[in-house]
Amino acid sequence: MYVSPKPIGYLPGDAVLWRYMSFAKFVAILHTRTLFFPSLANLQDSFEGSFPDANVDLVADILQYEEDTPEDRASALKDFLDLNRKNRRSFVVNCWFQGETESFAMWKLYAGGGEGIAIKSNVSSLINCFKGGQPVFISPVQYIDYKSDIIDDLAFFTRALVKRKGYEHEAEVRAYYSHIPMKDGEVDKSPESYERPGVSRQIDVDVLIKEVIVTPEAGSWFLELVKMVAAHYGLKAPVRLSSLADTPNWDRVVL
Repeated sequence: MYVSPKPIGYLPGDAVLWRYMSFAKFVAILHTRTLFFPSLANLQDSFEGSFPDANVDLVADILQYEEDTPEDRASALKDFLDLNRKNRRSFVVNCWFQGETESFAMWKLYAGGGEGIAIKSNVSSLINCFKGGQPVFISPVQYIDYKSDIIDDLAFFTRALVKRKGYEHEAEVRAYYSHIPMKDGEVDKSPESYERPGVSRQIDVDVLIKEVIVTPEAGSWFLELVKMVAAHYGLKAPVRLSSLADTPNWDRVVL
């Protein structure tokens, strides 16, 4: 099946976004006033930025010449794939969950242990929170079968916006851009630059953060701690306990 990733701007500006994280990462955002963009090469899924099988077959056909030996063709394909694997380091992303309500699964996966935080925002706020620098694009991720599906172009950003179907529960939206490190007006090819796990972007936290939600597993002491830290850093957004901590109305009396 051909897959055409959704275009930039597909999501409406008021689409609700969530970012689940540890308390330490939340404090880091408030303290540094930044969002971290890891490179595709530093994400957990080794398939990030890779080609579906059918696309690899197409590339193999494009690269082969009649006079080539099988060894020549295999070498050309290997060089092409190796180059694209290395180029993943120059593409950086910041990942969000999209949905109208909280996700119990996301709490467990990314903010478990009783001391987790979720930042609630929306697409417009994410777009507008960045302070200068390269433009940041926003797009939802599509989930495909890498064995049977084929993406309809080979552009790098296209492959950065698809993931395996096993990750569909993440309902992911990505802020992303191509980051090529420069030094003295030239591309920085130093080992230090190549090994950099990602980049941090300056943000206006009051534009980005609409609400701070504390894990449903939190004790009252932790909720108060988060409120105190938010106040210390002058955050304007309200802080509340997750609605998943609500109790059922077994004892409600209806007359």
